[in-house]
Amino acid sequence: MFELLMGIEFLLLLCSIAVWGGTGFVVNHLKYVRGRDPSYRRWVRATQIGVALGSSLIILWAVVITIIMLQFGWLFVMDRVIVILPLLGLPMAAVQMVARTKLSRESMDRYAMQPVMVAVHVMFVGAVMAFWLVAIDIPAIPNLRDLLVYGGTLILSALLLRLHHGRRLRHVENRPPTRIQRIVRRIVFRSCGWNPACRIGAIHENE
Repeated sequence: MFELLMGIEFLLLLCSIAVWGGTGFVVNHLKYVRGRDPSYRRWVRATQIGVALGSSLIILWAVVITIIMLQFGWLFVMDRVIVILPLLGLPMAAVQMVARTKLSRESMDRYAMQPVMVAVHVMFVGAVMAFWLVAIDIPAIPNLRDLLVYGGTLILSALLLRLHHGRRLRHVENRPPTRIQRIVRRIVFRSCGWNPACRIGAIHENE
C-alpha cells in the first residue's frame, strides 16, 4: 500500500511538471495577442484549462500525502509537509488569487498580464523543485537549511521572473514577434500535443 501511494505521488508530481510547463508556455503567448484579437480568448481559455488541471494535480497530491500520514504516521510525510508543501501551496495560492481573477477579464494590459505570467511560471518552478526533492534529494529529516535553500530559490525565481516579464512585455509592445518566432512556437505546440494545455493552444494557433 505504501509503495503504491508513493508511486502515485511520483506520477502526480511528474504530470504537474508537464502541465504547468505547458501552461507556462501557453500563458507566455498572451504577450503577443491583444484583447481585440479574435484568438485572445482562445489563448486565455487554454491557460485557464491548464491552471485548473495543474491545480487539480496539486490537490490530488495533497490528498495522497494526507492518506499516507493517516495510514503510516507523521514521520513518513514530515519532509513533504515542511519542505515540499510550501513549494507547491504558496505558488498555487498565488495562481488562484492572481491568475484566475485576471484571466476572467475581457482583456489585460501589460500591468495585469505580468503577475499572471509570473504566478504560473513560479508554480512551474515549485513543481520542478518538488519533484527533485521526491525523486533525487529526499530530505529525510527536514531542517532549516532545506527551507532556506529551496524557499530562497522559489523567492529568487519569482523576483527574476517578475523582472524578466516586465522587461519583455515592454519590449513586445514596441516590437511584435517575427515570422520565424511564430513558426517556432507553432512547431513546439505540435511537438507537445500530448500535453492537454499545450494541445489546446496548438489547435487555436492553427485556426
